[in-house]
Amino acid sequence: MRKECKVISNRSACSIFALFQIYLIDIGQTEFVDQRSIYLLPVELHSMPPMAVPLVLANCRIGYESTVSCHMDHFSMLNIGSTCIFALSSSYQGQSLSLSKDGYYPSFMNSPYPPPLLARVFGGTSLRDEIFCKWGLPEIASVNHSLYPLYCPSAFSFNKFTLGYPLPVTLTVRVTEKITHNYYWLRDTSICSIISKQIVLPSNGLWPYIDNKRSLACIAHIQRPVRKQSRYYRAVASNFDNQKSCCTVFLIDYGQTLYCDVHHLFDLSDQPPVVLYTLAAAFKSRVNRKNATEGEIHAAKLAVDERYIIQVTGKEDETSYVATVDMHIQADFQYPRLSYGMIRSDQPK
Repeated sequence: MRKECKVISNRSACSIFALFQIYLIDIGQTEFVDQRSIYLLPVELHSMPPMAVPLVLANCRIGYESTVSCHMDHFSMLNIGSTCIFALSSSYQGQSLSLSKDGYYPSFMNSPYPPPLLARVFGGTSLRDEIFCKWGLPEIASVNHSLYPLYCPSAFSFNKFTLGYPLPVTLTVRVTEKITHNYYWLRDTSICSIISKQIVLPSNGLWPYIDNKRSLACIAHIQRPVRKQSRYYRAVASNFDNQKSCCTVFLIDYGQTLYCDVHHLFDLSDQPPVVLYTLAAAFKSRVNRKNATEGEIHAAKLAVDERYIIQVTGKEDETSYVATVDMHIQADFQYPRLSYGMIRSDQPK
């Protein structure tokens, strides 16, 4: 077994033996092992890098060079010995990873004590159960029923997206759509993940509260253009057409406006406070591409439904922001690999 050792000697009347404090580099644990249970490492294993890798959640950071001072237990749902999937970031402390000859393992990780590496982590064996750090959403952890007024369908409104901490701020976002030249609808991936997991199956239709002259906050069961199936989304419904029984809905976590049957709209009476009072995830931003080597700024060309790490630097007006993106430091994580180096291609969007 591969290990790093410290010797502790123990003397008795009958025999003398030694216990070695062993760090198991493929497990990440320290154990005391009798010297008689320690053997030379086979030559075939000398070049194999450690399998135990310290991970930092990719969205648990403010800058590219240091991790956020975060005291949350991100992995409380994972038990020792349980299975999970992780996808390594393609950058480390602002620098592109230098990969080993096999093409997917970082060469600098070949150390008994590898440095922490940014990664996306998925609970269990499903790529749909991604674990996120909630450092950017402190209000979610403290949501309390007594702090908010009773829900009233005809008067309730969602909280729009806002950044509650000093700029600049680094966010992991996904592009919903391009509005104009380097101007995009973006969505905070952490908020979207939390809301999708917290939404409760609604039971009460919105139709009793429909009024042609007003908009209503609701849950819409609708199919987004990039999706194959309908899902439940937080929405604001308006422009009701009584003859066609349809309306337009604005999906507050995606920045999309779609047509929807009014019978697919539901009130929020079943939803927990997290769904009602968490900020909208979608926001508009002008994004410029930053060239770190040349020090120049150009209009960024972002792909729809792709994930990026951006730095929000300011506000353009009351409803939109200004951000920069470094295309050399991105959340273009490598796909989790199966055995024999095969790539998983069923990553969720």
